[in-house]
Amino acid sequence: MARLTPEIDVNLNLPIIKQLELKNIFTVLDFLEEDADRLCTITGLVYKNIIEIRRQILSKFSAKSNNGLECYKKMLVMTAKINTGIKKLDDLLEGGMLTGNIYEICGLSGIGKTQLCFTIASHVTTNLKQPVYYVDTKHDFSSQRILQIMRTHHFNDMEIQAAMENLKVTRVNDIYEMITFLHSLGSMLENMPCRLIIVDSITALFTPFLNEQRNDGLGLLNHVAATMKRISVTYQTVFVTVNLATSFIDNDDLDGQQTADVCWYGDIRPKLGKAWMHMPASRLLMHRESSMPDHERIVTLIKSTDLQLAKKCVLKVTSSGLEG
Repeated sequence: MARLTPEIDVNLNLPIIKQLELKNIFTVLDFLEEDADRLCTITGLVYKNIIEIRRQILSKFSAKSNNGLECYKKMLVMTAKINTGIKKLDDLLEGGMLTGNIYEICGLSGIGKTQLCFTIASHVTTNLKQPVYYVDTKHDFSSQRILQIMRTHHFNDMEIQAAMENLKVTRVNDIYEMITFLHSLGSMLENMPCRLIIVDSITALFTPFLNEQRNDGLGLLNHVAATMKRISVTYQTVFVTVNLATSFIDNDDLDGQQTADVCWYGDIRPKLGKAWMHMPASRLLMHRESSMPDHERIVTLIKSTDLQLAKKCVLKVTSSGLEG
């Protein structure tokens, strides 16, 4: 608690503060809790001066009240929807990804999750001309594939160069490097605001902790999720995380629990267990049916805090990325 100082009010000089300290009144809270008549006796000040000092203390140290309507208007100004550049997917998301939220793309290995990330990143840096932070945890980021996607959309060399400069790729080797990156991300966003941060993939960071007895990974997972949520809300950005899914029952989760009661789609379920299950605001599952052509994928909304569940669309994997 703040101590009494002469800077609070012109009537609160050092001799008066000394007199108050002799009566065990050291902080602004002590001053506010003390009876006004007794303060007049201790300090020799008139009642009006005591009330003025209290008013100054409340003005300088009290929490500021906010008008609910003004907060709502500020939120409308700050928030935005980042479209993915894929019409069917944007329709499914009712316009795009809402800033201040964490989105997850999950699916079986090789289904096209990274290709979807490449497509979204290429669109944001070229068409929207906004920077993108891309966190590569698998060390499989392909600049050649990004260039191919951009060139098939007929951007010229100068536009492609500007877009590639806006794509900030960071490779992390483990969860500790990821935490270090997240802690430095705030200052990076202060210098270069960014609406989209892609983490491909979140599963790779926690694989070393699966099936361990001490549950260290569970605490780290909660820390990473809370930090990403704080950053997304504070800087009104979107986190897109990639999570692996499995098509069989196992206990390879950080919490050691099966998750058959939540967020399943048929026999497919996301990894990382219940600890991560409710962290993303929206979860998109990429999958395909056996009767479908090899280049087609279904994207189904299996979790959302504000959209209708089970909505789906069919996308095609092409040289231009995912289209639909």
